Amino acid sequence: MDGQQPVTAGEHVIEIRLPLGYPREQPYVVPLTPVFHPNVGEHYCIADYWSAGEGLVDVVTKVGDMIQYRIFNTRSPLNAVAAYWADQHPEVFPVGNVELGQPELEISLTPSASAAKHVTAASRDAVTDPDVAMITPRRDKEPGA
Repeated sequence: MDGQQPVTAGEHVIEIRLPLGYPREQPYVVPLTPVFHPNVGEHYCIADYWSAGEGLVDVVTKVGDMIQYRIFNTRSPLNAVAAYWADQHPEVFPVGNVELGQPELEISLTPSASAAKHVTAASRDAVTDPDVAMITPRRDKEPGA
């Protein structure tokens, strides 16, 4: 960062501090290397992008997206110079293409004749066909059993 615009960096280092109220309270993310971003000052402002249901992997992924200008908010900046620069240069975004986190998996279940055979055979304890997976709900013991 030269103070007025972003400069490409090969590495970004952050510190994630977890408050006692985590995950109800958001983590506090501190940049240990300079970052020129509207929502980064002494800390990363992740409040616009964080919810209590997200894990640390999600926080790191969001920080990575922020560094690459995939997500930012110029209406509530911690760095007004970076916000002004971002508003003036929308054509350069995102500035990176690194995917952090895992891609969403598409899962589809297709019943087969083999699966139907296993489902209707209630007396079977194990699935023997390697192409079929069966999940049996856990049944608690009856009282007195």
